Amino acid sequence: MKYTISLLFISLFFTSCSDKGYRLQNDEVAITASASMMQSSKIGNLVTSAMKETNGLDMVLFPSELLPQDIFSLVYPGMTATEITEFVNEFSSGVKDQFRVGVMSGKDIKALIAARAKEKYYAAFQVAGIKYHIHYVGGMARFENFEGDEGVRLEDKRKYRIAVSEYFYFSGTTFPSYKYKNGMNRTLRETGETISVKESLTKYLRNVEFLPYLDEIRALVTTKIIGDVGFKTIPQIQGETHLSPYYGNKVKTTGIITAVAAADWFPGGTDLYIQTKTPDANPKTSEAVFVHLDSESLVLDIGDEIELSGVVYEDMTTSGLSLTSIKEVSSLKIISKDNLLPAPVKLGHGGLEIPSKHFSTFIGNLNDKKTLNLDDAIDFYESLEGMRINFNSPRVVGFRGGNEEFEELSAKGHLTLYVKVDGDQQLVNETPDGGVIVDEINDLHNPDILQIISSHLSTGIPIDYYYQVGQTIEGQIEGVLTYSKNLFGGGEFAVVIPQKQNTLTTLVSTEAPRTQMVPLEKRPIAPFDNEDDALTVATYNVENLAGNQQRRIDEIGKSIRVNLKCPDIVNLVEIQDFNGIDFKGGASAVKTLQKLIAATGCSGVDYGYINIDPIENGEGGQPGGNIRVAMIYNKKKLGFSERKMPTSISDTYVLENGSINYNPGRVYANDDAFEHTRRSIVAEFSYKGKRLYVVGNHFNSKLGDSDRMGAVQPFVSGSETKRVKLAKMINNFVQRIQHYDSEAIVFVMGDFNANLNENSMKVLAGDHMTNLVGVDALVDFNDRYTTNHNGTSQPLDYIFATNNVFKYELQVAPLHINSDYMGRLSDHDPVVAKIKVKLDQ
Repeated sequence: MKYTISLLFISLFFTSCSDKGYRLQNDEVAITASASMMQSSKIGNLVTSAMKETNGLDMVLFPSELLPQDIFSLVYPGMTATEITEFVNEFSSGVKDQFRVGVMSGKDIKALIAARAKEKYYAAFQVAGIKYHIHYVGGMARFENFEGDEGVRLEDKRKYRIAVSEYFYFSGTTFPSYKYKNGMNRTLRETGETISVKESLTKYLRNVEFLPYLDEIRALVTTKIIGDVGFKTIPQIQGETHLSPYYGNKVKTTGIITAVAAADWFPGGTDLYIQTKTPDANPKTSEAVFVHLDSESLVLDIGDEIELSGVVYEDMTTSGLSLTSIKEVSSLKIISKDNLLPAPVKLGHGGLEIPSKHFSTFIGNLNDKKTLNLDDAIDFYESLEGMRINFNSPRVVGFRGGNEEFEELSAKGHLTLYVKVDGDQQLVNETPDGGVIVDEINDLHNPDILQIISSHLSTGIPIDYYYQVGQTIEGQIEGVLTYSKNLFGGGEFAVVIPQKQNTLTTLVSTEAPRTQMVPLEKRPIAPFDNEDDALTVATYNVENLAGNQQRRIDEIGKSIRVNLKCPDIVNLVEIQDFNGIDFKGGASAVKTLQKLIAATGCSGVDYGYINIDPIENGEGGQPGGNIRVAMIYNKKKLGFSERKMPTSISDTYVLENGSINYNPGRVYANDDAFEHTRRSIVAEFSYKGKRLYVVGNHFNSKLGDSDRMGAVQPFVSGSETKRVKLAKMINNFVQRIQHYDSEAIVFVMGDFNANLNENSMKVLAGDHMTNLVGVDALVDFNDRYTTNHNGTSQPLDYIFATNNVFKYELQVAPLHINSDYMGRLSDHDPVVAKIKVKLDQ
């Protein structure tokens, strides 16, 4: 049963007693899981209190699904060992018994609870140490109230020690789970501890003298249906705006099923799209709508015409946009079967042109718009939400999943292809390999890129196949344009292919070479050799490379030899410690670097490594991985005099003679700008009688940016503020080097997580340095990219140099060995540069 809200209850809820009040001494309590899907229950309160108090936790978040549902038991202080065992055995064993312990901010805890509640609009967690009440109308949260123990305010920035279910954190059954869908791989700082529900409950019941107040309402989710508006056509339900004018109301409607399947993600059920047989003449109203059934038992087929009654929902995503849908279906009947499907809308030449300039020109929240603007891409897609579409000759401009990663021995079970329609035509801002590059100057971020996705509704896309950027799929594709939550909880418009199509079937059967990964020898290779009278330097983000990833180490080593041609200095971003995402064993990366050097097999080169272990689990990246920036260098060409740092955050500064006090060192390691991010490493070399400095960097990520496909417009680069601070610090350090030694050559390189013309990159360059990747004479505009994000090729990795290098012969080359190919070794491409320093210059 779902509960409606009352003002009286709000008052009672937030003045109710805490765990430490209203103890019932020597009294039996009847334990049930009654109503535990919509609010806290006695058994939920008991088990969470037991886990919290037994393990010294601030909070416990216990999935309501893991409670024993058919239980009636008497619990009291002083139970016998046999009674305790019988009661505890009502709970599951194995992975469902295990809870992961970690530290999480109050803000992230609230976001997790709210996101999980929205999965089924229910009390997703039984809790201790926190209380919550969330109220929904038509899928929209009208309010979300949270508080800590005993009415204490839950602080957003405070870190709380919590326990979460191992089963829901990550498993095949609950995929994409807390780890990915709720971003807990980023928000939960793990302690490496796990606790047992059964052991905690057993210990608690053996020692408890007073039971907590088990009738306390700690968790509550309520919903409300506004009214019943009777029969409405699908276009009427959709309306001319992003939100349905009838959300929160019960409606009746009819339509033909165009896609249907059992949901393969938690929480299950059946998903389908229906489209009207009688469209209206309004281009702003979609003719289709999504329907979710809680059950999988009803047999439905594509082509069935159905009539149904249900409640209009707006399923909100983390990006702020929503999917208009019908849920809480109370009646459904099949009117007829084997109907012709509604004619698809043609996209591209000969049909509707997808807006290619702007995601949105609106300022504010798109949900507040009075009507759609079909010249804006987001509104254009909204007007077609759920409808059948088709398009010709899509060109692949990016991908996610499938055979994307070299490390995976088989294709992932999901695939997203980013495509441009009419790909047999010349594209604007086309890359040499046939992708599309970002154009920051004209603010062109390619909103006309479509996504074709695999899913339970999309069985017609081959997954076990090596797609490549620039590949055109000849023929016509037909599908349904959906708006759905992605793996990480955000929303995206995407095309599902409900039925197999000859275009894709023929593609796979006729292109045998693409059933295997493109070898490194056939990917881009540096256009210059590493000559004796020249110096080559490179930067390469190797994406969380740990010492226990021997297969990938071997292939990355090979790429350094084959594609980069054994540079004299390689700045390595995202080197992990020897055992990867494991909290045991410390932060040393010596074995990782030694293995990588051995794997290069570079003839005539004697590599040494430069490394400073970070603060253990304190500088970002995958929990337990301890990523850092490190380097390898050719000892036969470069002189290096080591002066060890006493600690990983000892201050490194420039001496009056132009050297640095520690070599290698970390630039302004104690400055607030580097808090919770990777410190920059600096190494001083000697080369042909000159000092040569290399500063390796990994600036903060783009987390904190708004979503270009999100509700709030225009786009805001919230993460840039921190990068500007980092850029100022690095620029200042380089200026100090040049102040004491104007002849010193300084390279500043790495993954800056910034587009080429972002203000932070201008601050970094200042008056003393130049970004070599942005020099027209060195790198063509359409070749300036090192990664691919949602189908757009864009630069994040650069080599900056002090301006004194321009008196020497220079060459620079981004090598697109990863971003354009499946079977990638990393999510970044390396950049390599060559400089010829003459002694008389």
